[in-house]
Amino acid sequence: MEIYDVQVFSIQRNTVIGLILKEQIKKRKQSFLSEINNTYGGMFSIRIPIAQFPSLDIETLYSTIRAQLKLQPTDLDLSQENQPEIEKQGEPNRLISILKLTLFVLLWGLVYGISIYLLKTNFILIPLFGLMFVLYFYQKNVHEEVIVWPIRFVVGLLCALQIFIAMITNLFLTASIPFSLRNLYEISSAYMMYLKDEPTNNMLVIGMAVALFAYGTFHGKTFRIVKGMSKFFMKRDGHYVYKRDGRIVEIYVINPVDFQDDETKFVVYLNEGCLIEREGKRVKALLLPLKAMSELSLTIMGSQIVQHGDEQYTRIDLGGTGSYVPYVFPCVLICSNNKEVELIRIELP
Repeated sequence: MEIYDVQVFSIQRNTVIGLILKEQIKKRKQSFLSEINNTYGGMFSIRIPIAQFPSLDIETLYSTIRAQLKLQPTDLDLSQENQPEIEKQGEPNRLISILKLTLFVLLWGLVYGISIYLLKTNFILIPLFGLMFVLYFYQKNVHEEVIVWPIRFVVGLLCALQIFIAMITNLFLTASIPFSLRNLYEISSAYMMYLKDEPTNNMLVIGMAVALFAYGTFHGKTFRIVKGMSKFFMKRDGHYVYKRDGRIVEIYVINPVDFQDDETKFVVYLNEGCLIEREGKRVKALLLPLKAMSELSLTIMGSQIVQHGDEQYTRIDLGGTGSYVPYVFPCVLICSNNKEVELIRIELP
């Protein structure tokens, strides 16, 4: 049994150490169901709930496993040349992807409508699963460096379209109307006019369609006004604003309102050599090895160069006093294309 990677994650506020075995990596295939499974830790071959071992030092265990991984010979070739053929073909034509999504939405809307007719119940989970598949397929096949709003508008329409297809399908089945293009046009037109004339009687349908359209169009985009509101709930120490979500701490080097999450970013992972100062669950300072920062030509606004032991570090000061301990988890630096660090993401035990 050879370990490929170790990660720390949380499920329902429970901290878990997950081990990924090499044999599982070789067998793993990307799919819609596997993505859902991974959300709940399904990618890990072995999961160790920390709550069951209260005396266990998670940082010591994690760093020990990481150290052992470095000693293992690497015989697992995950280079680009050995990826599945579908990944080597480049980005598919966007038009073809949209056409495939359209076909799926038509079929899913029919299934949704038939379920309403047979079960006499509108299961809202059905269009939500449709939304999840549309977004999964779109993100997998259309690799956005920047958001193309006309394409996103079409994706939003497709997400909402399943609702109307289902309602019209239910009308055909309930009234036993024979299918023809003429009947389809007349029933569809009449139903849309009914929605327009009687919106208060169709709030559920209209609300679901609007919500699906909005999410399909704007997923992954955070508007400036929302960022401004979120900033009020963040903490500030010195030059930096930061927030904590569970085990994850995000330190904004730039104004959070100016952070563009839909732009192409330069991402760096520092897996060793960092130091941290904590006070309970609060991060008071973070030290990044200056040598690694210089080799990558990275700059951090408002940082300080400090000497600790024999090494020099770039210091992110959040009100610390200088009591540092090794930081064992990956430190993620999200940078602009000019290699100016904009956001630092770290993990806590």
